[in-house]
Amino acid sequence: MHPGWFYRRSLSSDEAKQIAASYINVIQQDREYLMDSLAKYGNIIVNRWKKKSQDKRQALLLEAIPNLCKKRWIIPRHGFTPEGKEIPPINSDGQMELRSLETRNHLLLNWLNLEVLKTNPAVLFALLHNRTAARLVLEAQAYLMTSLRKVVDGILQGIDKNTPLAVEKWISMVSMGFRHSNFAELWSPYTNQAFSSPPSFLLANLISLAQTRLDATIDHLWLLQTEPACMKRYIADMCHGAFYELTRDTGASWLVVRGILQAIKSYWRWGWVRNECERVKSIHDRFRDNIAQGEDLPSRYDKALSALKLLVVNDVNRRGGLLGSAIPQRPGFSHRYLGTRETKKQGPDIIEWRRKDGLLSDAKHMLENDPLDYCLFQLQARPDIQQKSNTWPKEVSIDHALLFSILEHHLAKSNIKEKSHLDEVLSNLLSDLAASHEMLAAIRLQRPLRRPRTLDEVLQSEKRKNWRAFNVKSHFTNDACAKLGKAFLKNFHEVKAPTGRKTWLG
Repeated sequence: MHPGWFYRRSLSSDEAKQIAASYINVIQQDREYLMDSLAKYGNIIVNRWKKKSQDKRQALLLEAIPNLCKKRWIIPRHGFTPEGKEIPPINSDGQMELRSLETRNHLLLNWLNLEVLKTNPAVLFALLHNRTAARLVLEAQAYLMTSLRKVVDGILQGIDKNTPLAVEKWISMVSMGFRHSNFAELWSPYTNQAFSSPPSFLLANLISLAQTRLDATIDHLWLLQTEPACMKRYIADMCHGAFYELTRDTGASWLVVRGILQAIKSYWRWGWVRNECERVKSIHDRFRDNIAQGEDLPSRYDKALSALKLLVVNDVNRRGGLLGSAIPQRPGFSHRYLGTRETKKQGPDIIEWRRKDGLLSDAKHMLENDPLDYCLFQLQARPDIQQKSNTWPKEVSIDHALLFSILEHHLAKSNIKEKSHLDEVLSNLLSDLAASHEMLAAIRLQRPLRRPRTLDEVLQSEKRKNWRAFNVKSHFTNDACAKLGKAFLKNFHEVKAPTGRKTWLG
């Protein structure tokens, strides 16, 4: 071990117990104080800290923590200091002199520094909410390594030590990505992160993913416009289920037009995402030599990356909302909901849905007995919100990647009837949602971290077409959709196929 990282002395068991007990008492008292303060004055804390300039934040931090580390990356920088390079002096008792209290505190919390805290106000909020869990990370890794070693020891039990070395099969399996022809292929490392290579932030992959979904949407719209049989099948799919039965006398045609409009909007938004990814990549390629660990991102690249993240996270939120509104209308799930129709003197009728009593009261029961419904419900949660309001109490939203992994596993072993609940409409929504969240997860891997920007800031600063159209309201009101749908069904769907001699072709 390098001399700068030596432990200066060992503790007796009694000393260790006394120190641990004293720390626990202080931790409990401080934690109770913080939780009580946040519960009472949370808004004031947020507002005051956000409004302070960087200079005022610095003054407050240094007043509260006089010996706060000034710069980030104390771990590598400590190795260049005299205290980090030289062997500690020996005192008159023959023991190493203790490390200075200031340096000790810097190394204990190597991520706590003035540079980060004063620059980004969100850092302080994150510390107040999350605190550190580094011990859990180390404990999990140690447990995994120990478990894997025991498994390998069991496999190699009784092996002849003189057996010739051979690793060709292992190398071949690694090169093939651990695929096996007798098992269903994985969708992607996104849904199997624990067993895949560490994820990485590659803009070329994001562009490819966005382009794939854009092409799928283009194909869908193209077929609707050019293939009458495809359009008729689409209408039959939309005009099916409890919602259709509830509105077939007045507003069923609205379903078809709304579905087509959503497909058009999806085409627009995937085009926006692809264009933003290409823009970020071009800026990244221009400034790649100026991106370094421990340094702020170049301003243009930082702003472009933040704009892309906001666009994608809003797409995830939007697609989760579309999934939630579509589920009660689809035949595979409409039996779980009760629909009420309120007639209006002006405008279309209002349809409200609620789950039947008892079906959503026990999350554990749903996960164990109906994983499909459980996953579809959880996927509606926003990725930046810890708990979905007005839902199961004390439930924390699950990461989308894990939910898609559960869904994939469940469908792989389900019968045809269970799989048929996910019709074409829901499958397309899930594919778009999975792609959007996979992009969001990749963007969040970017290091150094980008500076957070609010949606209002981006809308004010970015003048590209996708941002100008971001909040533009549709000209197609519910009344307009209903009228257009009625005319469309009358002139296309309800027209009988020609019969008799084909003189009409002339």
